[in-house]
Amino acid sequence: MTGSAFRIPGVLLGVLLFFVATGPAFADPVDLTDTNNFADDDGFGPTFAVDVNVPPGGVTINEFFFGFSPWVNDPVGLGHNQIVAPGDTVSFDFRFTIGAGVNFDTFSARIYDPTTGFTVGGLSFSTTSTSAGTVTFNVPGVAPGVLGLEFAIFSGIFGGDIALTSTAVITNLDVTSPGAVPEPASAALFAAAGLFVALARRRKQARA
Repeated sequence: MTGSAFRIPGVLLGVLLFFVATGPAFADPVDLTDTNNFADDDGFGPTFAVDVNVPPGGVTINEFFFGFSPWVNDPVGLGHNQIVAPGDTVSFDFRFTIGAGVNFDTFSARIYDPTTGFTVGGLSFSTTSTSAGTVTFNVPGVAPGVLGLEFAIFSGIFGGDIALTSTAVITNLDVTSPGAVPEPASAALFAAAGLFVALARRRKQARA
């Protein structure tokens, strides 16, 4: 009985330390309004087509006259913080609204290589109709080390679109890195492990 009583805390300690070491993946919310992360810049200067923090925590992209309205994370050309890395899972909510009048617009999102401008591994999404939903990109571990994230409205100006009334609202952008455990969770697990060790020692001293 005495031996088994002292093995239980050890087993629990082992389980706790296993979860601390390996840790499940946790989503890290990304601030869409932080200009260290994003800009409404297509490489030729700001388009002034984005309302930040509308709604709170998100951004609204407004259709722009020159045909391309971006909200882009570019760690290379614009020096942004890199928010996407190989192996990450990226998810966000969107609501794309086609405005009244003649509209041939597209909302798109993609993971791309900012050194080449090319989309990575087919990680892109687009819609040409009024719609809403959640999009998830699973970035391969063999992706380039430096990655960017782009949201945009492409205006159908060549199809006679002169309304310029479409909008895309983006919210709840999360980036999940495999094996990343938030610091508070790690601290709590270590504290629980320490408690089990202390209890085991106290019981042992009491029986001695």
